[in-house]
Amino acid sequence: MDYFSSCSCEAVRVKLSLPKSIESYQPRECDCDFCKHHSLAYISDPLGKLSVNSSASVNFLKQGSEQASFIQCSRCNQVVAVFYDVERVKKGAVSATLFAKSHSFNEYQTTSPKLLSSADRRERWGNLWLTVVLEISEST
Repeated sequence: MDYFSSCSCEAVRVKLSLPKSIESYQPRECDCDFCKHHSLAYISDPLGKLSVNSSASVNFLKQGSEQASFIQCSRCNQVVAVFYDVERVKKGAVSATLFAKSHSFNEYQTTSPKLLSSADRRERWGNLWLTVVLEISEST
């Protein structure tokens, strides 16, 4: 099933392809300072795919262990997704906020990746995250 959304200024657009209905997913709410500051919760499925396209440049932000990159619209500053590179493939998760107005989700689940080692964190992401395709230009 395909779902479409964008950041609040509509400069960054996403297409989320999931094997199940989006309403059946339980967004994961990371408890790190960065994600809490940006009110982020994520949706992903290892069998899904996320395409990110932007008519404006985006910021790639790093935080914590700096293993993953957060995609932030350079116009409205909304974080739309997170990804990391593994074996020449990008794996990531999309912000549930992009879909929260048009879809109902199961109760959010709090996670604490900061408690995991770098290797354990990457293994977890590899098991949970989507394949990501980026069609954007970087500003920072």
